[in-house]
Order: sequence, then C-alpha cells, then structure tokens
Amino acid sequence: MVLAQRMLPPLSLPSLATDTVAAGTFSANFVFADRLGDYFGAQLGKSNPSPLLHFWSLAVEEQFYLCWPPLLVLMTRRPAQYRRLLLAVAGVLGVTGFAIGWWLSSSRPALAFYLLPARMGELLVGAALAGVGTGIAAIAPARRALLGWAGLAAIAVACFAFDESVPWPGVAVVLPVFGTAAVIVAGWRVVTGTPVGPDGPDGPDGPGGPARVLSVWPLLWIGRHSYALYLWHWPALVLAEAKWGPLTWPQRIDAVGVAVAVSALSVQLIEQPVRHSQYLAAVPWRSLSLGVVTCVVVIGVGLDLRSSVGRLDGGVAAESPELVAAGTGGSVASMTSPAAGSPPTVSQPAAAPPSESGPADTVGVSPTFTVPDTIVNAAVPATLATPEPPSGSLGQLVASSQRLLQNAAAPAPVPSNLNPPLASARTRSEPYQDGCVNVGTNSDLQPCEYGDTSAARTILLYGDSHAVQWFEPVLRIADARGYRLVVLAKAGCPVAEVVVPTPVLRYTCPPYRDRVMAWIERNEPRSRRRRQLLHPVPLRRHRMGRWYRSHRYSSGRGVGQRGAHRRQPGQRRGSTGVPVQPPRGRLGVRHVPRRRGATRADLGRGSGRP
Repeated sequence: MVLAQRMLPPLSLPSLATDTVAAGTFSANFVFADRLGDYFGAQLGKSNPSPLLHFWSLAVEEQFYLCWPPLLVLMTRRPAQYRRLLLAVAGVLGVTGFAIGWWLSSSRPALAFYLLPARMGELLVGAALAGVGTGIAAIAPARRALLGWAGLAAIAVACFAFDESVPWPGVAVVLPVFGTAAVIVAGWRVVTGTPVGPDGPDGPDGPGGPARVLSVWPLLWIGRHSYALYLWHWPALVLAEAKWGPLTWPQRIDAVGVAVAVSALSVQLIEQPVRHSQYLAAVPWRSLSLGVVTCVVVIGVGLDLRSSVGRLDGGVAAESPELVAAGTGGSVASMTSPAAGSPPTVSQPAAAPPSESGPADTVGVSPTFTVPDTIVNAAVPATLATPEPPSGSLGQLVASSQRLLQNAAAPAPVPSNLNPPLASARTRSEPYQDGCVNVGTNSDLQPCEYGDTSAARTILLYGDSHAVQWFEPVLRIADARGYRLVVLAKAGCPVAEVVVPTPVLRYTCPPYRDRVMAWIERNEPRSRRRRQLLHPVPLRRHRMGRWYRSHRYSSGRGVGQRGAHRRQPGQRRGSTGVPVQPPRGRLGVRHVPRRRGATRADLGRGSGRP
C-alpha cells in the first residue's frame, strides 16, 4: 500500500481503498463485477487496472470453501454411498456451473467471469478428481500417459490460441480445465510402502508419460512458489506501468524478476513458517484467530487509505479566460466562467470605426491567422480542398483561442474552481445514471427525453460514448432555447456503418443502428443526415391518452414514442410502468409503412406533409 500511494495517480486511491477492503472480506469479485461490468468499466480496467484485481479469484475460491464443506458434511450421513453421492453432486453442480458460464458469457460477460455460480464448474472438476481418489489407478499407465500429453496440448492451445476476442469462460474454458485434469490423472502415483519414482512401474513415465518433462527443477521451483508468484506478479506489473508508462518487453521481464524475488522471500519468511508452525497446528482456533486478525488488519489498512486521500486540486482558483486579439491590447471577446447550471456567456466588443480606406464592415485590426504545425498533415490527399483561414472578428477569436489552448497545455496545478471538480471525474453523466445508454449485449433502443419535453423542436443526440460526452452542453442549449433533447446512444457502436471488432458489438451494433434509422424515419426529421450527431427534429402532436414512462423503446406500429422523461428529484431511478399525464398531450407520429421503391417525397405525402 505504501508503494501504491506513491506510484498510482491520485484518482486511483479511492478505488484502491475499496479494493483493499474487498480483499480483506473476500468480496473482491463482486466489486470488480460491478465496476468493470459496463463499457466504461471495461475501458478503465484496461487503461488503469487495480493492483488488487487478481484477488477476485481468491474471493471465488473462499466463497466456494464456504459452500462446499457443508455439502460434504451432509453427504457423510450416508457413509456407504458417500463417494457415489460426492461424484453425483459434483457432476450435477459442475455441469450447471459450466452451463451458467456459457449462458452469461453472451449476455452478462462480467458476471460470468467474476461470480462463483459461473466458475464453480472449474473447482468441482478438482473436487471430482479428489472423490475418485485411488480409483484413478485402475486406468492403464499407457492410457494415463496419453491423457497427460493430450492435457498438455490442450493447455498449450489455450495459452497461445485464445485471445480477448474469445468469450470467457463460455465454452472455451472446458479446454484448459479438462486439460489440467488430464495432466493430474497422468501424474497420479500409487504409493505402496515405498515412494515410486517417475520411471517406476506405477509411475506415469513408465510407458512415456509427461512426468519426466514436468519434473525438471525449474518447473518444480515454480510449482512450489506458484501461490506467492500469483500474489506478487500483478502488483509489480501494474505499479511499474502506472509509474513509468507502458512497459516494453525487457521492462516487463524486469518487473516479473522483481516479483519472483519477492515471492521467494515471502515463501521463506512468511508462508513456510506459518504452514509448518507446530504452535498453530496444535490448537485449531489459533490458526482461525490468525486468519481473522489478518483480515481485520487488511480491512483497517483499506479504511485508513480511504480517509487519507487528500485534495486533488492545487487550492488556487483559476481566472476566467479572456480572448484577446493578436498584436493588440484590446479585448475581442471575453468568456466568463459560468455558474453551476448556467451556460457560458461570451461578450462581443463593439466593432471598430471604419477606416478611411477600408470597407465599413471590417474590424479595425485583423491579425494574420496561422495554422499550428501540430494540425498540419503533409499526407493529406490532393483531392481535399484546404479551407480558407477565418478572418476578421472570427479570425481574431480563433487565434486567441489557440493561444489559450497552448497555454493551458502547460503543466499547472488543478484549479479549485474546476467545474465539475476533479474528484468527480469518474462519476457517470446523467444519461448513464438514468439508464439511457445501452451498455448491454442487446440492440434495444433506450431513448430518454430532457429539456422541454412538450416542445415542438427536438434535438437528437445519437451515437456512442463520444456523443454522450456532449450531453451537458447540448442540454444547456436545449434548456436555453426551449427545445426537447432526446438521447439515443449505445456504448461502443459508432454512427457510421462499420464493423466493430468485438465478439458482442459486431452483432449488436448493426441492428441497433437500423433501429435508430427507423426511429428517425418514423419521427420525420426535416432532413436526414445520418452522420450528424445533433439534429433538430420537428414532431407533430396528437392526443393519445395516457403516457407511460419506460427506458426501453417499443417499435410497434402506431405506438409513437415511449421515451423516458427526465428524472425528477425524489423519484426512484429506473421506475417503469408509471402512468403520467403529459401537460400538453403526447408527442408522436403516425406510423407510415414504407413500400418497396418508395421515395422520401412519397413518405411525406403519406404522412400528410406537402
């Protein structure tokens, strides 16, 4: 934790405190399933992973240990059928776990990856092997050797052929799990009085099994230190990358080397003394007390880290930016910082009096506008026309804005009057909180309405997360002009007709886009420019009785629009099916089926428009 406080960015410390408490309570898998289960969480997990992320598997393991032993105790009530019951229960629950993992991998991949019901099949395979016990010896050594090599091949395929495009756990998890089980079966040895070596008659290497390859001392050393290596390798990689940026392969090897050294020390100084302590083994409650005390200490460290997070700003308020013409001392325009909830204002100066030789509509001073070198691209094709640089008042404003942006790029303390503050940088905007952005694996529309919901003009904000980032300024425009704002967004799905190279979005983005286009057609926009994110859409009014609130859009005929309105203070988020009477009737459009070959003019005539 001491190194994490020094090497991680300040914004990561609150979440690290939460992760520490979750690690101490063996609930890290729930924390990461909730945090990384949506679009932004997945991106955050890639760009800024937690150094305690790997504790999710330890949490799943401990939760399994809380559930499996009580079942074993229940099965001991039938001692004559104990082994048969164990294998039956392990088989039924294991198949159920694999089925849950396969089902959730396509609908809720984060839950499938982190939660016990979807991963218990992997643990129950080991329980089933333990239940078989010495019965494995009934398998002929030659067959066990063949199973061993097949298991190693399955593990190798999973390591080198699987990538992030494979849904996990899904069906693919069967390959490494049963491959590992096959290697365990191949290495099973029957000890009859004296130890049996790898070349003995009961050893797997008698007929040529893989035990000889797996018995070399480097692999044995890794096996003895595997638990410690698992605990230390991930923090070493994450902290190094947080401190020095993306790591090259030599730097990754150095980080892993540090983890190996620390693992060796922890095994010798902590793990082995605790495992072989006769004092702890003599009385069971001593070991349990040590575990409880360790968990309490970890939880206390997490709570202390949460309370020690200081201010994220420099404590100095920033002055309002002022746009000044280049080469002049006069102000062309000044932009003042807005109060919370109000749009920014720009005050334009009065035009300079006309000169004797110049036209009357020119500004007194017109500096030369220079395009910065950073935006000049020498590889632009010759077919693209280069626009003329702005001149006059606009040119002065653009030039002054460029200077302000260049000055803002210099390192400086975070201003205390930043709105929103830096501490809320990871807070989701209102459309995400209201459930207006489709972040799931379906292609359903989830429109929401903001601003004046009874206005005749509508601004449509359509796109992916890049479009939603414009929600706050667009909402200010809608409020200022009395427009209605409709949000149609799906995370990860761009407006353009392109193939999204992810295993889920490549199948859900095209139908989602088609439904949005159909929504626009039904609501009869004045002009249809599909690549435009902000689009005024005039809608016609008619009375349609009661109005129902819903975050999901129903595309049935004659239904019109079923968008969710802006959530009022005190209203429970996500409530559906609540009848609401609109103040001025419902907004909607009569459904006009489009026949084959129909033109937009035909649609206009069919809907009563000229």
